[in-house]
Amino acid sequence: MSTPESEQERLRPYPLYNTTLTLYRLSPLYRSGASSLLINATLAQHARHLKDLLTGEVLRGVRVGFTAGGDEGLARAGKLKECRWKVLGDETAWRDVTLAEEDFSPEDIVGIHVEIEYEKTTYMAALLRNTSSSTTEDDNGFTHLPLLVTRMPAPLRETFLDYLSTTFDTHISQLKLPSEFLISSLEKFMVDVTAPSQDEEDLRAREVLGYLRNTVKDLVVTLSFAAPISPLLKSIEISISKADVPGFIAQGRKIQQPPEPSKGGLKRKHDRSSTTTATVSDPFTRALSQYINTHLALSLTHPDIRISKISCGAFALGAEGKVKIFPPIDPENASEVPTRSQTAMAGFLHRLIERATSREPTPDRADTTNAQGR
Repeated sequence: MSTPESEQERLRPYPLYNTTLTLYRLSPLYRSGASSLLINATLAQHARHLKDLLTGEVLRGVRVGFTAGGDEGLARAGKLKECRWKVLGDETAWRDVTLAEEDFSPEDIVGIHVEIEYEKTTYMAALLRNTSSSTTEDDNGFTHLPLLVTRMPAPLRETFLDYLSTTFDTHISQLKLPSEFLISSLEKFMVDVTAPSQDEEDLRAREVLGYLRNTVKDLVVTLSFAAPISPLLKSIEISISKADVPGFIAQGRKIQQPPEPSKGGLKRKHDRSSTTTATVSDPFTRALSQYINTHLALSLTHPDIRISKISCGAFALGAEGKVKIFPPIDPENASEVPTRSQTAMAGFLHRLIERATSREPTPDRADTTNAQGR
C-alpha cells in the first residue's frame, strides 16, 4: 500500500504536464554493480548523493545563493529542503494512489522522476525509457533511458548533468529538433486524435472534427529565416483558429501531390516508414504550404526557411529542444475525447523518445559535445 505522503504527492498533476521542459539525449547509463537502477532503494542512494553535493558550500565554483550567470533562480528559491529520486509510472499508475511505487509492474514504469525541493519552489527532471523496447536494462550493466527532460535554472542543471555524466558514464547532448520532426509530430498527433477506435467505426465525421477542434484548439506555427534572407526579419507567426484546422486538413487532401523539391526545406517525398520526417504530402502540411505560398509568397521547401515552433492546445514544441505538454482533456467534462487525447499524447511522447534514441544526423549535429549550462 502507498503511504499518505505518496498519495498526496500523486494527487498533484502528472509531472510532465504544464511546465516547459528542456530536452536532452542520453547514452545508456552504466549501473556500476547495481542489479537495477529502476528500484526506489537504489534511486534513494543517488538522491542522497546529489543532495550532499548541492548542500556543499560551493556549487561548481559558485557559492550557492549568489547569482550565477545572470540567473537568480537559486537565490530566490530559498534553502534546499529535499532531493527525491523515484521510479515514474505512466499517467494511469500515477493517479492510482492505492498503488505504491514498489508495486509498479515493469510495464507501468516509464522512467525516473527527480525532484529537488527548495523552500519556495521545486525543480524537476525525468529520465524516460522507450516503452516499446524490451531492453531497458541489459546484461552488460547498462540502463537505457534515452530522453532526459529538465526544468531547472542553469547552475542547478549544470550540477545535475555533471552528476549524471560522472556517476553513470553517460554522454549528454541537447536534443535539437528539425522542422520535419516538428510538423510530423503535429500531423501524427492529429491523425491519432481523429482515428476511430474499434468500437467507434460508425462515428459521424462531425463528431470526429469536434474532437480535433477541442484537442488541438488554436494553432500557431512559427517560421524562422536564415540571416541572408533578412537580417531584421527573424520569424513570422501564423495563427490558425481551431475552427479552421479541420478545413486545412480537408483542403490538403484535395491538393495534388507536388513534385520533388531541390535540397533543403521540408521534404516532399512520401515516406510513411519514418517517424521523424514530415513531408508536404501530408494533408495539413500541404495546405499550410499552399497557404503560405499564396499569401506570403514563401515556400516551406526553401532551404533558408524552417518551422521553428508549433504551439497548439495539446503541446508546444520548439526546434531549440523545448516542449510544454498540456494534460489531456478532463474525462468528467469531455465524453470520449480523453481516451483519444490520451492516446494521441502517448504517441507524441513516444515519438520524442524515439527521436532521442535514433542516431539520425540533424542540422545541429555539431552541438552535441556537452549540453551543460544551457
